[in-house]
Amino acid sequence: MAGIAVVTVAALGLMIGAFWSMTSGTGFFSNQDSGDLAASDSVEEPQQQPQPQASSSNTPKQQTPTPTPTPSQTQTPPAPSSNELVSGQWLMSPYAILKDDNKLIISGTLQNRSQEKKSGEVRVFVYVNGQAVAAGTDEVVDVAPGGAVDLFMPTGQEWVPGNKVLYVDVIESDG
Repeated sequence: MAGIAVVTVAALGLMIGAFWSMTSGTGFFSNQDSGDLAASDSVEEPQQQPQPQASSSNTPKQQTPTPTPTPSQTQTPPAPSSNELVSGQWLMSPYAILKDDNKLIISGTLQNRSQEKKSGEVRVFVYVNGQAVAAGTDEVVDVAPGGAVDLFMPTGQEWVPGNKVLYVDVIESDG
């Protein structure tokens, strides 16, 4: 009986901690420089039922990621004032900006909100104080209508402290 009480108290503590983290903006899911993970707030979109996953060329299973070009090596759009997570019929949500070995990594779920199967090149630009600091690219193939694909984009760029703003750009292809 005492074991059940301990488990109950521990679970309650975790729930209170998660609630505190979400409401105060501190803790595991904070976009502050104190941690290695900065997760997004979700875009106010209607929740959909989980869809079958399509393929992505970069997945967390790959151990030898190829760094993508720096923002200065690609055509970088002007810095947005807030996150631009929608590109055409695509939405990147949720997302996370990760730090691994002092390198910036972009991770997230890209949703096809159209009524057609879609493919394309995904480019995500990261800005700090209006300056491009990293860019990640990936390719998505045959994402079903209403479907989603998980992305994992190592940028090869050094982690830069500060509040990060994302700009998502999907260049569609015939697949």
